Amino acid sequence: MFGNDALIFEGLTKNEVTIRSRKNRHFVKVAFPDFKYVGIWTPKPGTPFLCIEPWFGIADAKGESVELKDKLGIENLAVGADFSSEYTITIG
Repeated sequence: MFGNDALIFEGLTKNEVTIRSRKNRHFVKVAFPDFKYVGIWTPKPGTPFLCIEPWFGIADAKGESVELKDKLGIENLAVGADFSSEYTITIG
C-alpha cells in the first residue's frame, strides 16, 4: 500500500482520520481541523506502526524540484507575522 511513498489526502469532508483495530475496540484518532493535507505512511513493509501526519504543504513529486515559495500548499507569511495551528490525538 505504501510502496510508492505516503498516501496523501486533500479536501476531506471531515479533517480527521481514525484507525481501528479489527481484534478489539482500540483506536487512534487524529483530528486536524485547519490542515490542508494529511499524509499516511510507514517507513517500510512490516514496520509495526503507521504514521498519520497533518500537513500544510507536500513534498515535490519524484524527479521534480520546486522553489520553496512555489511548493504546493506552502504557507506564506509576511515578515514578522505569526502562524499557529494544532491537531489532537485521541487514543482509545
